[in-house]
Amino acid sequence: MNVRRLGIFGGAFDPVHNAHLTIAQAALDQKALDEVLFVPSGEPVRKPHGTLASADARLEMLHLAIAGRKEFAVSTLETGRPGPSYTVDTLEELAMRTGPDTALILLCGEDAAADLPTWQGATRIAQLATVLVAPRLGAHRGGAGFQPANSAFMMAVLHLPENPLSSSSVRTALATGRSVEGQLPAAVLTYIQSRGLYAKLS
Repeated sequence: MNVRRLGIFGGAFDPVHNAHLTIAQAALDQKALDEVLFVPSGEPVRKPHGTLASADARLEMLHLAIAGRKEFAVSTLETGRPGPSYTVDTLEELAMRTGPDTALILLCGEDAAADLPTWQGATRIAQLATVLVAPRLGAHRGGAGFQPANSAFMMAVLHLPENPLSSSSVRTALATGRSVEGQLPAAVLTYIQSRGLYAKLS
């Protein structure tokens, strides 16, 4: 039986930037994924102050960022769900939709991966998906630093170039008038500028 390998890349994507795309491409290349599904959060549980851009704006920026890339897709599973966004609910729904012929691979940043045992439904997450860790600054430390105490999680680590880029650093640069050239896809930057997004931090 041929098993399809589907990467699930969740986050606020507020905004999506080039490091996100680098992580997704590395997952495709290094772990033989068939597709990476970007899943922007609706009401993010771990961001107490919420997002700065609306769900519709973040979805549109993702669509612009991946335009022409058939191996990338965007999901509205969480933005269309009322209430807090829980990864376990998303994985449950995807598992039901895709069936046993699809393996779910959850892409996580280093900090999120270390915190996995505290997530809602952590035990079920471990049953539903393998975790693929994107190191925060690209360093590969043999995987030992990424294994949480809950040994039920199956983990692998991506090899990435060092890149400190983050959505918060992009927002700060935009709000203070500094250049973000090379940090965002051109179409995403045009969208942000045309709508005055992140012109000031709130």
